[in-house]
Amino acid sequence: MIKKGRSLRGDLNPARVHLATRPRGSAHGRAKLTEAIVLEMRQRHASGENCFLLSREFGVAHQVAWRAITGHTWKHPLVTNSKLQADHLQQ
Repeated sequence: MIKKGRSLRGDLNPARVHLATRPRGSAHGRAKLTEAIVLEMRQRHASGENCFLLSREFGVAHQVAWRAITGHTWKHPLVTNSKLQADHLQQ
């Protein structure tokens, strides 16, 4: 039984049980990027463009751009570059 004012913890939490129902990517209300932009950033970064300059162009912090490019966030867009795929396999 759950005490008053408490929610389920761990794997019993409904947010963890139904991960598919949570908004991902541009469907999230606070998203600054879209799947197309993330894929473009990944391709341009793989071709040698600076992450900091890409972040300025797309209007996000450089940490946000770096996490999207490296796949720490925005994991669901397909990785189209073989160099990025190799980097993901090493991690």
